[in-house]
Amino acid sequence: MENRIYGAGDVLSLYGWLGKSEEELGIDNEYIIAVTLCHEVEFEGTLFGQEANGSVIFRPVGADKVQTAETVYIYSHALGYDDCREKLTELYGEPEYENEEPYVESLGGCVITCCFRNGSNKIKLETASERDYIDVILKSGETI
Repeated sequence: MENRIYGAGDVLSLYGWLGKSEEELGIDNEYIIAVTLCHEVEFEGTLFGQEANGSVIFRPVGADKVQTAETVYIYSHALGYDDCREKLTELYGEPEYENEEPYVESLGGCVITCCFRNGSNKIKLETASERDYIDVILKSGETI
């Protein structure tokens, strides 16, 4: 059986999934992809009004190994880095961290990154000179 793609609407709303279990979120098994010890739910929706897709990664947590949402990966071919950075700045304030790495072939060229904080969660925006998309990573906790 092929897994279904979750219709997320505004993909930034998936921030609310972080730290919650599949059961708490009421996710049907038809959306869950079991990947080794982790589970994954693929989604599609919009990011600042532009098409976006990605996946939510669930990891086993605690003695009971409850699958809990840890990271949201968002990809958009329709939104540029500068536009996305501006909109994220409007929502979360100036980035805590910005960096530009010289050419790294395995990462798709010159990598540009900035990180924001939303409470105890982090948002990382990234692109590279040879990519035709941006990625936004939402993660619970201190590191990204």
